[in-house]
Amino acid sequence: MTEERQEKLTAYRQGAQQLVAMVAGVPQDAWSFKPSQQDWSIAEIIVHLTDLEANHYVRFRTVTVRPGALIQGVDADEWANALQYSVQDAAMHLQLFTLLRQANYDLLRRLPDSVWEHPLEHSERGHITLEQLFNGQERHIAAHMEQIEKTLDAWRQARS
Repeated sequence: MTEERQEKLTAYRQGAQQLVAMVAGVPQDAWSFKPSQQDWSIAEIIVHLTDLEANHYVRFRTVTVRPGALIQGVDADEWANALQYSVQDAAMHLQLFTLLRQANYDLLRRLPDSVWEHPLEHSERGHITLEQLFNGQERHIAAHMEQIEKTLDAWRQARS
């Protein structure tokens, strides 16, 4: 395994711990606060992250076993609306996210280098490899952690 991949895997694993730490002290009423009608609440962000991690649980395993498989993209807003993210149990989803992330990490860290080059067809991104799929998921949480910070800032401002 390359050093770069090992560093990304470590960052991927730590992402769940960082998310848990970030929201640990957040008051319950802040979890449902939306800075605007179009923005997601912290709770909705956590449910979204969990759904994507669950999706990748299947995707990582599918491309490992069946190189060249077709993987469907996800319309995040469609999922949030249809699955009613706003009324789901975010605390339970945070636990589930942590378990899924650990399970994905446990699989990925054991894969031989050759599997990381397995191709897949992504309905939105086209022809990519397992490594490219992983890289996108590894970076995904950082953007949402920044979104959580901005939501918390807006919540604090709204309270003052």
